Formats: sequence, structure tokens, C-alpha cells
Amino acid sequence: MELLGLTAKEMYDLSKEIWKTNEEELAKSMSKAIQEEKTPEDILRRYTNEMALKFIPIVLTRVIEANNEKITSQIQELLKK
Repeated sequence: MELLGLTAKEMYDLSKEIWKTNEEELAKSMSKAIQEEKTPEDILRRYTNEMALKFIPIVLTRVIEANNEKITSQIQELLKK
């Protein structure tokens, strides 16, 4: 099974790596959100947004790396037009 060109194992490994390398920062984000937000929904929304901002560049980089050959070929096709 693949998602965005990454196998399930690659996605799992990537998620473990992201959590492990950002665990302290994520704990601080959650603590700050709890102190500053008023409702559980606001806390979750803020925390989720902060996580996404940290993780999206990492995930996109991995997806691009996994699909590099396909992307290169598509760019070459576009340049020929």
C-alpha cells in the first residue's frame, strides 16, 4: 500500500521520526495551548495547526524524495511542450 508514493512502512517510520525529534517542542506547544486557549476545541485546533506547520515541510520533502524520478519525468515532459 502506498500513500503519496511512500509505502506504509515508510510513512510509519517517518511519523515515528517526526514525533521522536519533536517530542519536547510538541509538549511545549500543547502546554502553551492549554494555558492560552479557553475550550478543548480551541486547544486541539491550535495544537493541530502547530503540528501541521512543523510536519508538512518534512512530509513534503519525503514525498518528493520518494517520487523524485516520476516528478523529474513530468517536469521534462512539461519542458518539451
